[in-house]
Amino acid sequence: CREQELRSRPGLYTYISDGSKELCSLYIAAPLDHVIELEFTILDMDCDSESFLWIFDGWELDDEIFPSTTDHPDPLSKRYISVCDRLNLNSKYLTKQNIAQFQFVVAKVGQAFQVTVNFRINYE
Repeated sequence: CREQELRSRPGLYTYISDGSKELCSLYIAAPLDHVIELEFTILDMDCDSESFLWIFDGWELDDEIFPSTTDHPDPLSKRYISVCDRLNLNSKYLTKQNIAQFQFVVAKVGQAFQVTVNFRINYE
């Protein structure tokens, strides 16, 4: 993976590891009046000390958190989701705003995850 990538379209995203232990970030940005729905359809990875997959409701860049803790309805503990610990395959996660960030390391060659990304109009 490249260290950081930005995607702004709904669709099916797949990552297959080449064995790199580099930290990767994928930012998903929806239109301003939308939220993001995520559904993992493949989670074929060992979640251990070398491999992990996190979703963040918002984005983190250069040690800054956006939106800040004062501008988001949930505490940070609810905004960081360990996919390995909290989500089941085919469960859905809905962000509170139009940006989500994935942070991951999948250290074993051939292991993978796949997520369906949909944009939903934010009626709030």
